[in-house]
This record gives sequence, C-alpha cells and structure tokens, in this order.
Amino acid sequence: MNGLFIITGATGWVGKNFLHELQKRIKPKEFNDKVFAFGSKPGLIKSTAYINSMEIDIPIYPLSAINNMFKNEPYLNVIHTAFLRKEKIKSFGLNQYIETNKYITRQVRNLLETSTDSKVLDISSGAAYIFKTKESKNQTIETDPYGYLKLEEENILGSVSKCLVMRIYALTGKFITSPNLFALGDFILSAIGNKKIILHSKKNTIRSYGYAGEIAALGLNFIYLDKFVKNKLILNCANHTTSLLELANKISKIYKLPLVDSKIDYTLPENKYICELETFQNLLKELDIEPTTLEKQIEITYNYIKKML
Repeated sequence: MNGLFIITGATGWVGKNFLHELQKRIKPKEFNDKVFAFGSKPGLIKSTAYINSMEIDIPIYPLSAINNMFKNEPYLNVIHTAFLRKEKIKSFGLNQYIETNKYITRQVRNLLETSTDSKVLDISSGAAYIFKTKESKNQTIETDPYGYLKLEEENILGSVSKCLVMRIYALTGKFITSPNLFALGDFILSAIGNKKIILHSKKNTIRSYGYAGEIAALGLNFIYLDKFVKNKLILNCANHTTSLLELANKISKIYKLPLVDSKIDYTLPENKYICELETFQNLLKELDIEPTTLEKQIEITYNYIKKML
C-alpha cells in the first residue's frame, strides 16, 4: 500500500500496540523506513513482535519535529494516540494542560493539512461523547478539560482528513502504563501479590472494555482496506461490558484469591462509563479479527504487568 505510517504517542499504551501490530505486517529491514514513531522526547525502544535474532531499535522522534520531517508528504497514514491523560492536570496545572493538548492537536492538524490524500486514526475517548451529550449549559473547558479537548480534537482532525475516530472507554492488554491508575491494573497488582481485591467505591461501577490488541488490529485493517468514508466515522471500541465487582470476582477466581472485599450500596446511582458494543463486534468479524475473550484479555494483561514488575 502507499504511504508512510506516522504514530504519535508511540511509547504509550495504545501507541505501543499499534507499533506491535505493524511489526506483524512489515519486515524488520523495512520497518524504520516505513514507520515513524513520535513521543514527547527522542529516544529508542526495542521492537516487540520480531524474534530475538531479528530485533531492531525503533527511533522515537520528538513530536515538535513532525511537520519539518513530513511537510507536503503525500499519502500519510497517521495514527494519533498522543494526549495527556486527565490525571496530569494536577502536575501541569489547568492552563498548561490545556495548552499542551491543544499544541499536540495543532501539530497533527498542520501535518494532515499539508499531506495529499492523508488518513488518520484518531484515538479518542468516551469522555468526548459524555461531554457532547451532557445537558448542563455550564459545561466548559474548565469544568471538563479532558472531555472538551477530546471532542475538539475529533472535530478538528475530522475536518482536514479522512478520519476514523476510535473512542476508548476502558482498556485491557499488554503495554499498559501505570497499572495502579486503572481498576483492572489495580486488581491485577493484587492478584500478582496474591492479595484480596478490595473495591473502595460504594457505587456499583460498570465499564465497557476494549482489548488494545484488537483495537490496533482493527485500525490497521481499516487503513489497509481503505474503509474510510467522506466524513469522519466514529467507532466505540469495546466488546465487553462488566461491573468492576464482576471483573474483580473473575480475576479472583482465575488466580485463586480470597473473596473480594466489597461494600457496594445498590441504592446509590450506578457509576456507568459504557457504550454500545455491537458495531465494534461486527466490524471485528467483517475484518476477520478473532475476538478475544475477557478471560484471555485478563491473562495477557496479567502476564505483561508481572513481567514489567
């Protein structure tokens, strides 16, 4: 196929999964001529999908260099995963957090505007949908900066290029970063330590989970088969919806942990962060991607976290 692959946020959870999937399609000797990975700072990372004797170093370029490197380059396939998560607001401060994410979006928009027949996978979040559908007129960038900026990014990139917006709600799979920040990661850390899982929330919490490996495989098949439409297409990327109690019980059963410690008050309103699943599930079938069971997703995530500790 025509075009180079550009990945932003290439050292993050989703970015590394796309790098991994691309290695399954591109030979080691050709990889660094066809795939260009960008992060917040320059460096090198090891390949993850090649056998040991064929491992390569993959350069990470600073995002600030992206436009100078590829200005007016045609047929770019851009996989945009770079974005500061909302927990960074505390360390960055609100104004710097907003400006940094706007800068990231501008870099990608400027790149797409100079590229003929470009395509972009915009890795977004269910937070964009929630922000858009909230009824309160008081919703602003200050009250929900993450949701506001994610929705803004979707609109900007969708206006300058063929675009598949891939909205993630909750995530499983290898290359997880900071597992303690996520319920699944926290549960698995307990399992690795052979400790009882403790649920701290009194509300019944329900999440829609997508497997990072499937998301990357689907996104790449979408590019290779050129299934883009004229206007941007939005896809919720999840194939399992479960409560955190059900997830904790499943992990406890798999790894033979003590009973989950939970004090859920079912009279309280549920905490839901969920989406429709059928479209994603049908697209997996259409693109010949075998769905991964939730149990297998847990196992893969567990093995990766244990290896990294």
